[in-house]
Amino acid sequence: LTRVCNQLFEMAMRHLEAVACRSDGSFCCTSSTLTGNVWDGGLWFFDNWEHYKQIPNLDMYVTATRTGISDIKWYDNLNLIVATDSGDLEIWQLIAPGNELENKGYLTAGHDEMVLCVGVTCEGEEEGRRVISGGADGRVILWDMITMKYTKSHKGHVGWLTSLDTHPTQSDVFITVGMDSHMKLW
Repeated sequence: LTRVCNQLFEMAMRHLEAVACRSDGSFCCTSSTLTGNVWDGGLWFFDNWEHYKQIPNLDMYVTATRTGISDIKWYDNLNLIVATDSGDLEIWQLIAPGNELENKGYLTAGHDEMVLCVGVTCEGEEEGRRVISGGADGRVILWDMITMKYTKSHKGHVGWLTSLDTHPTQSDVFITVGMDSHMKLW
């Protein structure tokens, strides 16, 4: 228990940002660390909670990112969408064997400021699942994962759009909240 508490403390020094679980019990955890005047990020993938508890040194298992991380969601069972403070979304893929994470690309030119939250629409759309992001620019952006470009951009809030969630069965319905004290149904 002491070792687990020490590891949690060490990870907390990295500013733990987000966690995303899969239906099989595995999960990915993210962090951000300020180095000088630059934010760096880290990703960890764990098969299960026991796997996490057995790792002697988390620094040996971190996958570094080029910027700080604010949110993360599984796009499917292999791909993660990562919201970053650079204003981009990063796509990371789980590679077997070894459960390593590999960067597969970026969704760029959408937000003017940090991306603070990300969501994935439910399955069933003819064109596939879409990604929705919200940012410090107050905008909500819908991304097409086939073209890797945004399809719609809406100014949703005055100031930071801090959280969003997608409807579990209706792919075109989602909800956002912001620092302007408003909640919007889209």
